[in-house]
Amino acid sequence: MVNDHGKKRDVSDGWASTSMESKIVLHELSTAQHEDIVSQARVDRSMRFLLIDRCLRFIRP
Repeated sequence: MVNDHGKKRDVSDGWASTSMESKIVLHELSTAQHEDIVSQARVDRSMRFLLIDRCLRFIRP
């Protein structure tokens, strides 16, 4: 589907008028997901160190 300016319209997303807009939205979503994954990895790493520390204290008080 082509609009008045000759740009191809992305019909899959009704709220994204052009494919460029949908690419920007997808990029923002993937960036937010990446930040969530990175922060979750930080939490996992600190919890792992805490668990190891507790285990070592239990083994060698």
